[in-house]
Amino acid sequence: MELTGKVALITGAGSGIGKATAVLLAQQGGRVAALSHTADEIEQTVAEITNDGKEAIATVADVSQEDQVQRAVQQVVERWGGSILCSPTRASMASGHRLKNSH
Repeated sequence: MELTGKVALITGAGSGIGKATAVLLAQQGGRVAALSHTADEIEQTVAEITNDGKEAIATVADVSQEDQVQRAVQQVVERWGGSILCSPTRASMASGHRLKNSH
C-alpha cells in the first residue's frame, strides 16, 4: 500500500496495535499523527518513526474528551493540511463523538 503524502491520525499509538499501525503506515510513506493519552509512550513511537527517516508528530489527548480530540485534529491540520485518514484503535473513540471539520 502506498501512502506517500497521506496523513494518518492513529489513536492508541503509544503501544500495541495502535503503535504497530502507526509504524506500518509511516513505513508505507504516510505522515503519522500518533495520538495517545500518555505523552511518554507517544514520544517513543514518534522517535521510532522519525529515527527511520519518516514523518510523525505526537498528539496527546484523551479520546473520550471531544475538546481534546478537536485540539489534536487542529494540530494535525495546521501541520499537514486538512485531509486526514483516521484509525481509531481505541474502543473509547466509539463514544458517539464526531470530529468537526473546521475547513
